[in-house]
This record gives sequence, structure tokens and C-alpha cells, in this order.
Amino acid sequence: ESGNAELEDAYARWRACQELTLTVGQFKPRVTRSGSLPDDALLFRERTFLGAAFDAWDDGFELSGHYDQFDYWFDVMDSSNGEQSDHLWTLRGEWALFDAAWDDLEGARGAPNHLRALLGVCTFHDDALSAQDGDGWGTDLALTFGPYSFHGEWADLDDEFARTIDVFNGYL
Repeated sequence: ESGNAELEDAYARWRACQELTLTVGQFKPRVTRSGSLPDDALLFRERTFLGAAFDAWDDGFELSGHYDQFDYWFDVMDSSNGEQSDHLWTLRGEWALFDAAWDDLEGARGAPNHLRALLGVCTFHDDALSAQDGDGWGTDLALTFGPYSFHGEWADLDDEFARTIDVFNGYL
């Protein structure tokens, strides 16, 4: 698997090894778990409020990797502002506490009949979302046990963060 290249519709991905992958092109940055899932992997028709705030394709590059029960993503995006120099920087990590890393699916589809817990943390810095820098950090927790699942997200958004949807600061 070392050194494989993959070309998708809008991005190219090169996997040097399991711990290091480079993605370049147009893709969605990994900020919250619900914002990172493909549309066909959602359990309901809509994303969470926080997921919808970061559900946008953009130009950029990503360094990501997987090691044991940990996954990470570091994204630098153009921030959908054309030729301007403002950028979105994101850093996300996930830890599968009781099991291996999960597929990008919402709900308990395909979940084993034992407890799984996935803890995610993220931080971001966006120059283009407001007249000033918009920063934030957050966490999410996903649990499955057989046919049952739970998913919650929480984020602390700076006052400068421009809310294009109804996102309240500090609400689950």
C-alpha cells in the first residue's frame, strides 16, 4: 500500500504509508464528524448545525494519517474566497476508545454487538469568515452498542465567527 496514488473527481491523494497521506485539490475539511461524512452516509437528511457550518467543498491540501486507534487530519484551505489570501486552518483528531477506527457512517449501521466509543477533538482558524479572525474548538462523541447509537457535538466559537446558519455558541 505504500506509495499508492489515487485520483478522485476533485482531488488527488497520495498515501506514503498508513500514518501519512497527502490530499490536494477540492474536498471538505475535517472539522466536526457530522460535517465530514459523505451525504449518503448520513442517518438523517440533514447534518447537525455545526456539521452544516463546515459542509463545503474548497481548494486546499490535507495531511492525514491513521495509527492503531487514532486518526488525524490537518487541513489548509482557500476558504472559498477566490484569489484572496485568507485561509481556513483545521486540525482534527479521533480516538476509537474501545475498538478500531470507524467507517464514516452515522448511526449504528454495521455496528458490532459491543460498546464502541469514538472521541473527536477539533480546532480551526478562519480568516475569511469575518472581518477579524474566526477561531474555535470543539469536541464530539459517538457511541454504538448493537442497534443503538448516540452522537453529540459541542463547539466554542469566537464572537467574530460569522454564523451563516443558526449555530449557537456552547450548545450541544
